[in-house]
Amino acid sequence: MSSRLLDSLRLLGRVKRRVACWRRKQVKSPLLLLLAASVLCNAARFERYALVLQEPPAAVQLVAAGSKKGMSRSAIATAGQKAIRAQSAIRAALNEKGVRVTSSNYFLANVMFVEAGPEREAELRALPGIAYV
Repeated sequence: MSSRLLDSLRLLGRVKRRVACWRRKQVKSPLLLLLAASVLCNAARFERYALVLQEPPAAVQLVAAGSKKGMSRSAIATAGQKAIRAQSAIRAALNEKGVRVTSSNYFLANVMFVEAGPEREAELRALPGIAYV
């Protein structure tokens, strides 16, 4: 046989081995995916909670302050800052406890949305400044 033909056959053999190796890796990937999925399914489950704060939302503070025509930008900013300060104190306490805050609103409803284990619900209710969980 010519040297070119031998080189071509060797190259073809290498390509076949690489394809076979790639196919074995491909089979391993779904197995790893199933293993990862089973681990994640058994991980700690978190519940989502809405923490309604005792401090009234900014909109309620504005309505209580006076008529719609008399509202200035500074009054709106002040009402928003009061609600934000109330949330920041609770947010700091939640961070210390390792509770993740996913979202919050202070204008129409002074509320914070969190993720925590079901065993921590009583702990969330006991936080100062929380009206409802």
